Amino acid sequence: MSSEVVSRDWVGRVVDETFVLSEWLGGTERSGVFVTEMPGAEGQKATIKLIEAEGVGAEERIRGWQAASTLSHPHLVDIFGTGRCQFGEAQFAYIVTEYAEEVLSSVLTERALTADETRGMLEPVLDALSFLHAKGFVHGHVKPSNLLAVNDQLKLSADGLMRAGDMRKSKQPPDIHRAPESISGTAAPAADVWSLGVTVVEALSQRPPEWNQSANAEPIVAASIPEPFAEIARKSLRVDPAKRCTMGTVKGLLAGEIKPGALAALKSSAEQRPELEAKTAARLIPIAEPIAAPDSVLRVADAEPPRNIRVVPIVLAVTVVMAIIVAIVVHSLKTESPAPEEVQVTQGGSVQVPQGGSAKGAVLEQVMPAVPQKASATIHGVVLLTVRVKADEAGKVTNATLASPGPSKYFGKLAIEASRAWRFKPAQQNGRAVPSTWMLHYQFRADGIKVTPAEEAP
Repeated sequence: MSSEVVSRDWVGRVVDETFVLSEWLGGTERSGVFVTEMPGAEGQKATIKLIEAEGVGAEERIRGWQAASTLSHPHLVDIFGTGRCQFGEAQFAYIVTEYAEEVLSSVLTERALTADETRGMLEPVLDALSFLHAKGFVHGHVKPSNLLAVNDQLKLSADGLMRAGDMRKSKQPPDIHRAPESISGTAAPAADVWSLGVTVVEALSQRPPEWNQSANAEPIVAASIPEPFAEIARKSLRVDPAKRCTMGTVKGLLAGEIKPGALAALKSSAEQRPELEAKTAARLIPIAEPIAAPDSVLRVADAEPPRNIRVVPIVLAVTVVMAIIVAIVVHSLKTESPAPEEVQVTQGGSVQVPQGGSAKGAVLEQVMPAVPQKASATIHGVVLLTVRVKADEAGKVTNATLASPGPSKYFGKLAIEASRAWRFKPAQQNGRAVPSTWMLHYQFRADGIKVTPAEEAP
């Protein structure tokens, strides 16, 4: 094991002959975080984290960094690159990420968040976590110190992601933000739900919930926590991970699609997880608690009906009501707007649009940047950047700008030039082609380029 310890005394050192450690941000006995500057982008700050490459779990951590560098989401901190370096006889691994102007944990030392601010914090975090879980990752350490403000946008740290099902041993002291089952080191999405519940309580009260872990009891959610956040916390902070709610349930509670208490009579989350996720995603009417029928109704089969009640008219009335409901449903299905037809672009560039209907646009032609081999060879890890393009009614790009410039002006320029040559199928509104805006998320690697398009408007 190396005798070198990362500390504030390292300010001024240069990592991998590229990154100057300009300011100490903090760390542990086995890691350190500094401010640095991106090469070739004067004035663009970044954050660099160093860990012992020989420590327990270091290899797993490094592999996690490399896997996380392939991900791109608006509410995940961008990873600019990873690598290894050496100081003396000591080996270290490093990761370079976006620089954050503010951290939620710092805000909470001054004041608690309002309900509106908590909602504004939760929505992007839920989006990021849902994205990670869909990609097979677990965040594993959702807490205020890992919720960051980058260019006035809330983002979740991305330097400690794990593959779902992976095992990671940690020498960190017990922390209420980590789910009870995390002691075993197994990564699972349910652990992120627990961490989210703790963070919600902490955001609104400046302190985590009280928890008598030795008694295997559930954490206590203070009465001062308003709804729907109290319900989110109660459903998230179940010691048994199978009894916790899902991300879909949290979204439903936050959006008001599920009312507090509406899940009390439902099946356990392990049984209901697929159906709740699907129903919340589809924005269906929330499931209400089943209403128990009165005892007199339950016993009607065992008793002779009183003479003053006419059974046949009641049955006929119920039949009529059911028929009316069926008729309404059938009518609504028949009157739904038909699926919009394909938009056709003529040789002259004009657009033929069918009457009525609305539809999203689509990519008709994408052009990849032409990167010289020498330039590709300079990439270590991945270079991430995003280009915002605007297309007119014919699907032709009229403007392309960098929405997230990334670490390199050179690759940004190549991405913009390529983006201007893209063509799109126009979006439709009320049967007419309309301009659209797209976000093109570029990933430059030494062995190739990947672009993920996402329609931003309409």
